[in-house]
Amino acid sequence: AFFQPLALAYVIAVLVSGLIALTITPALSFILLRNAPLEKRESPIMPWLHRTYERMLTPIAKAPATAFIAFVVIVAAGIGIYPRLGQELLPSFKERDFLMHWLTKPGTSHPEMVRISQLACQELMTIEGVRNCGSHIGQALLMDEIYGVYFGENWISVDPSVDYEETLAKVQSMVDGYPGLYRDVQTYLKERIREVLTGSSHPIVVRIYGEDMDVLRAKADEVKAKLDEISGLKDQHVEFLVDVPQIDVKVDLVKAQAYGLKPGDVRRRAG
Repeated sequence: AFFQPLALAYVIAVLVSGLIALTITPALSFILLRNAPLEKRESPIMPWLHRTYERMLTPIAKAPATAFIAFVVIVAAGIGIYPRLGQELLPSFKERDFLMHWLTKPGTSHPEMVRISQLACQELMTIEGVRNCGSHIGQALLMDEIYGVYFGENWISVDPSVDYEETLAKVQSMVDGYPGLYRDVQTYLKERIREVLTGSSHPIVVRIYGEDMDVLRAKADEVKAKLDEISGLKDQHVEFLVDVPQIDVKVDLVKAQAYGLKPGDVRRRAG
């Protein structure tokens, strides 16, 4: 979502700057510097560059076939390496603070989420190098989480002296031992960057748009079934949607006027 526009903007900037250098800059120089005295000055390093360039160019001019073959080999190597390059804009930083999400079915009670979170913390603290573990369950007042008490987070800090990859593998193995609920292991920086760039902390998100929630749920299940058939994917799931109870209040203006009520009074009371 971010890398492609960035690459496109860079290419356009290079092309535009090259076009300006070849057209507008010479034209402005001709107009504004028409009467300026011409002085021929050369940088002290230019003679050395000319000699070096000549020594490099002479063998190529004598054997152009060799130069062409070398060019083809370099291009072919670039084409072969491209599919193996990572798609992440930023590298994976070895942060020592891990974040785990726990997402159960809507309707899961608060005591059950507390039990799961405490059990996970107890197991995490048995891993060598884990210094502490904290939990966050549900949505605090006026906070940014959109889930209820069926959502939880665990935060752990890892000692810098232990092996990073080995500790991460142990944490991931422990988290994978909780079937039946969505869970993941991330770092704070990776989660923040993904949410800022894509609106989600997941690497791949399929969005379905519509007005009927029942139809959207059915289509989401169909998409998930198709994704399940693709090898190499893991942790694919449908985002949980919870219906929030609402009431619609219509004010009978004639009867409300008899009691001295205004529609705004009813709206404020209902809110």
